[in-house]
Amino acid sequence: MTSKTSPSNETQNYGHDVELKMHTLKDENTQLKDEISILKKTIKELEDWNGDYQ
Repeated sequence: MTSKTSPSNETQNYGHDVELKMHTLKDENTQLKDEISILKKTIKELEDWNGDYQ
């Protein structure tokens, strides 16, 4: 008896892997968007601060 995975089982495993990767990428994307927002606020504050001293 061989321990071969059935094609449908391989497809299910592949689909599950893709879902996990997609979820991870969405989480990373959300984190990057949050970090960009913080950086934009920091840049704005620095520009405002710099303008006060020009």
